[in-house]
Amino acid sequence: MLKEETYSFDFSQDDLHYSKRITFQNHQYLFGKEGLVSEEGEIGLGVKYFSKESQQQYTKVLASFKKDTPPLTDKLIDFVIPGGYFRGNIVIEIILFAVTPIAEHFPLTKGTVLGKLESTKFLLEGEGGSFPILHHEDPNEPLWWVDCNWEDAAIDTFHEDYVSLNINRQHPDAKDLKLDAMPQVSPMLKNVITSALYIIAQKVIQEEYNLTSEDDTSDFEEGSIASAVSYFLKDIEEDKSSPEILAKEIQKSVHERFEGM
Repeated sequence: MLKEETYSFDFSQDDLHYSKRITFQNHQYLFGKEGLVSEEGEIGLGVKYFSKESQQQYTKVLASFKKDTPPLTDKLIDFVIPGGYFRGNIVIEIILFAVTPIAEHFPLTKGTVLGKLESTKFLLEGEGGSFPILHHEDPNEPLWWVDCNWEDAAIDTFHEDYVSLNINRQHPDAKDLKLDAMPQVSPMLKNVITSALYIIAQKVIQEEYNLTSEDDTSDFEEGSIASAVSYFLKDIEEDKSSPEILAKEIQKSVHERFEGM
């Protein structure tokens, strides 16, 4: 989410709208003797969202498919979580589960969760999940810049005390950012955030924090700058040290995560 001083999200009252597109190919390998369900079986696609802090958990069925079903390509996952049910943190998981009894060599039953395609954690209270944006009013300054003031990216939080995107409202191009339309994110603001995140990621990588796999990021403090950067880079399979690849993939990651905003 964004931290923007003209908008306040209150999950005790406001609904949370989750929207994402996914592609799931080669699903036929999940069926048959070597698969997870029988040749004639059926697998479901669902979403599970829960919060340990509020001791709440819900599951919603999104779709189902068989071996001969066409691949799920650019499937839109779209639902609303009503406000007032959760506090603290909420985790949203996109899961696969068995609609029919699964293959004989697995002693489990209908409804068994076979795995998760994605897991996203939202911080509903506090600032650990926000992208800190500070505003300035100076016609002599550029439209935007980034301040990186952390000492240890693995510990220092993703907070304006340590890192921030600074936006100059007095710049002639500031109107194109459409800041007053928050929480909607304009195309130009998405590109500014992409560029800012690229600068932050480059600095973290240059400081030799290893962001190559989940195992390598396990020592990062939750809510830290390094963990926030690794979240945006987790789907990049190519060389993260390449500036060209990093810039391209961060742009793709940011636009996917802000899709629908």
